[in-house]
Amino acid sequence: MFTPELKEQALKALTEHHLTKLSFNPRELAFELEMDLDQLIALLEYFERKGLISSLTFGLGASYCSLTLHVEAFDLVRIGGFTALEQSFELELQKLQKEVEALQKTYPDKADRMLSALSNLFSVISFFKP
Repeated sequence: MFTPELKEQALKALTEHHLTKLSFNPRELAFELEMDLDQLIALLEYFERKGLISSLTFGLGASYCSLTLHVEAFDLVRIGGFTALEQSFELELQKLQKEVEALQKTYPDKADRMLSALSNLFSVISFFKP
C-alpha cells in the first residue's frame, strides 16, 4: 500500500542529495527503500503526475532512470511531507466541524445539513486511510 510514510521515504531519498537532475539505478533504490521495482516505478509516475518531478525516463530494462526534481518536491519534504499534509487536512476538517457545531444554535437546519456533509466526508477519508 502506498502510505504517506512510504511516499515520504521515496521522496526523501530522491531529494537528499539536493540535486535537481538525477540519474540512478531504480533497482538499487527500490532495494534500499524495501519495495519492489514496480512499486517504485508507480511512485515515480505518481510524483510526476503531481508535478514533483518531470522528464522521467527509464532505460536498459529499468536498470537506469533519470528525472528532474522540482522545487515543490524539496518544499514538500521541508514541510513534513505527505503525512504533514494529511494531518493538516484532517485538522482543518475538525476545525470546520467545530465551527459548524457552534452555528447549530443560530441556524439549526443549515448546521445539521453541514454536519451531515462533514460526517460523510470523514467517512470517505477514513475509508482511504491505511
